[in-house]
Amino acid sequence: MQIETEWLLEEAIVGIQQKWGVRALQKAPYAKPDVPPISTGYRSLDRVLGGGVPEGAITEFTGFATSGIYTVALRALACSQETEKSGGYIDTVGAFDPDYVAHCEVDLSKLLLVRPRNITEAIEIALDLIRNRIGMLVWDSTTPFITKHQDRQLLARAFKQFRMLAATTGTVLLFLNPLNSPDVREPITSDIALRVHFRRTSWLYERGTLSGYQVQATVLKSRFVPVGARTELAISLPI
Repeated sequence: MQIETEWLLEEAIVGIQQKWGVRALQKAPYAKPDVPPISTGYRSLDRVLGGGVPEGAITEFTGFATSGIYTVALRALACSQETEKSGGYIDTVGAFDPDYVAHCEVDLSKLLLVRPRNITEAIEIALDLIRNRIGMLVWDSTTPFITKHQDRQLLARAFKQFRMLAATTGTVLLFLNPLNSPDVREPITSDIALRVHFRRTSWLYERGTLSGYQVQATVLKSRFVPVGARTELAISLPI
């Protein structure tokens, strides 16, 4: 639906420009982040994203299983630590694997791991961390806590707080949205500055042994770079 809507909008823009002229309707220039973004650890992806994930804003990675969203998020977290930023990880699905996190070069000794019991607790802890200027916060899926309409409303209100606080503190907020679960993106659409969709395109083999997989990353929404921009990257598996 998101891609179809954007395609219809592009068609409308072309029609208006043909009827009234290009000067009558133009796309506004993209805003540049006030501070340098945090690298994702993948050069091709950084180029498409204008340098990486933006500071002081909300980014969302979407994709199905083995699409790379988890790995890219961890690599970005590792890059954030390299710039001396503090980091946190909100694990709502119980999938945090310290061995794989370390494989992605995250310093576990400097990482805050949050395992909330419910959506209210998760939101309050996240707000406290942002207020105290945590450098980067990764939230691994809000879906497990979204069981009723009230939860969606609570999350929508929280995202507005996240957006305003992060803009003040400079915190990098990265949300992972697996697509093998109910879609909870709609209430928070307007608060997201960057949304990137990841899709596995092929498996990679080395001497007959599975070594990783190829991923296509596409920008679905952005305040900083053109929507629709895409690139390919290789995700390596632990040896």
